[in-house]
Amino acid sequence: MNKLQMILLALMMMGITASGYAQGSGVRTEYMKDNKTTRVETNMLYVLNTPDQFVQFTLRSWYKGDKLTAPPAKVDLEVFSFSKNPLYKKDKDRSVTIVADGVESALGNLSNTVMKGETKNGVDSFFAVGGNPNVGMQVPVPQSAQIKGGGNLNGVTMEWMGLSMKPDQFLKLAKAAKLEIRIGNTSLTLNDRQTEIVHNFASQITLP
Repeated sequence: MNKLQMILLALMMMGITASGYAQGSGVRTEYMKDNKTTRVETNMLYVLNTPDQFVQFTLRSWYKGDKLTAPPAKVDLEVFSFSKNPLYKKDKDRSVTIVADGVESALGNLSNTVMKGETKNGVDSFFAVGGNPNVGMQVPVPQSAQIKGGGNLNGVTMEWMGLSMKPDQFLKLAKAAKLEIRIGNTSLTLNDRQTEIVHNFASQITLP
């Protein structure tokens, strides 16, 4: 890429190989010696795939030490939406509701950073819109994403959105057998495997 890049986020969860996860769990736990904390995160879950929009999300949390002795301070939900044009400009468009076994729980509004895509040598990168053009991040998107119909993401909009939940709030929702995430008018229904991964994540941040 012929641009000076400053990576805002290495997106470790996107570059993680399957071998980095516990067998079949879809969840990675890593102790980081530099700050003496343990990071727990799911792999990237693909929840919407149409020619007009591709959406993937991950859950992430941290706790002190190499063993869980107290609940983490928060659980982060990070959503990556890819479309031709921004879809979540207004606060009301980014309101998040979790539907757990048919019961709705409003969580608030996602933050939003809008970026534009560029694919070069098979690497998908995104650069801030209306900001420093030298500031960017690499976000791998699977070839199965229909938004990537031309084989690249040149000019495609990525909306990087996030929200933090209290652990008890998240754990209450995570127990559900059926889960749906609603972002504005977008409905993201988790399949059985994705729901299982959410359960596995919850178990990693729950005291025995």
